[in-house]
Amino acid sequence: MCAAIRWCAPELIPPQEDVESFNPRLTSACDIFSFENVVLQVLSNKLPYYNIKHDSYVLIQMRKHRPKRPPHALSDVHWEFIQSCWGIEPSLCPTAEIDPSLRPTAGEVHQSLLTLCKE
Repeated sequence: MCAAIRWCAPELIPPQEDVESFNPRLTSACDIFSFENVVLQVLSNKLPYYNIKHDSYVLIQMRKHRPKRPPHALSDVHWEFIQSCWGIEPSLCPTAEIDPSLRPTAGEVHQSLLTLCKE
């Protein structure tokens, strides 16, 4: 099982009925999912699932829902990019070879960092 639950891809969490025999497959999609949770934390200065206090509740929530958008922290472009990496179907998530049109511009990153520094 994943030790850092808030950053873990849901497909690495064993189903309740199959905990003992569960054998997760580590994939690049898992890495992309986790990376985007790190990006979310850096850009928003909030933990993934910041609105849920206990990790045990995060486990329950993450099977069906993705982290909430932190208020006032992310541009729409950043939020759309992060959401694209959280696809319900891992095979549909972007890879590290992402379309350049999906990447935030240097100006957008700069603006997000300025906003983050003000908080």
